[in-house]
Amino acid sequence: MVRHHVELDVIIDCGFDEMMKPEELNSLGSQIIRCYSDNKKSEKYVNLKLSSFNKSLKERFTTVMRNQHLQWKNIEILEEEYHFPNDPEDLKNWVYLSSDSSNLIETLEPHRTYIIGGIVDKGRYKNLCKDKAEKQGIQTGRLPIDEFIKISGRRVLTTNHVFEILLQWLVTKDWKLAFENVIPPRKLLSNVHQDNTSKKPQLESNQIAENSS
Repeated sequence: MVRHHVELDVIIDCGFDEMMKPEELNSLGSQIIRCYSDNKKSEKYVNLKLSSFNKSLKERFTTVMRNQHLQWKNIEILEEEYHFPNDPEDLKNWVYLSSDSSNLIETLEPHRTYIIGGIVDKGRYKNLCKDKAEKQGIQTGRLPIDEFIKISGRRVLTTNHVFEILLQWLVTKDWKLAFENVIPPRKLLSNVHQDNTSKKPQLESNQIAENSS
């Protein structure tokens, strides 16, 4: 397989360290490893970055995970928070993904920066990423989940599922396929009907670990 680099930045914002329980922090660590692995083997890969990689999360990678992240290639790991542009025109190219956003993402644009909130919170913090982005003047956007699948409860996905969906869209240019290729088939009750009823499939209860507020 010939792999192609896409000029698109994806930042996993790890700045919510202190808001997670130990088991949630462990889960996020595993999800970050999955993101790195998926980007490494994907037909189309992006510029993957971690920001605010410090405190307990960094400690876990340093100890339990034996510094494996130090051997990673083609990834930028920042201990400090991401630095967004001061120029309003440049800032228009930044999008913070949030299931709470009212802005629907129809396509992924090259030379843009997409931020994924690195948090496992079981839905405790509503509007967390949306509020943070708005305070920073960064626009928000949500993936077209409702247009293709029905999720029990809030429209939230794990950090690695969001990242995988982005990669799948870059390969297929089709949101329906992107969702189907990432979300386990057993969790989908039906496929999207392309008819006049526009019925949407439903997901089983307790389907996907809530994350990326």
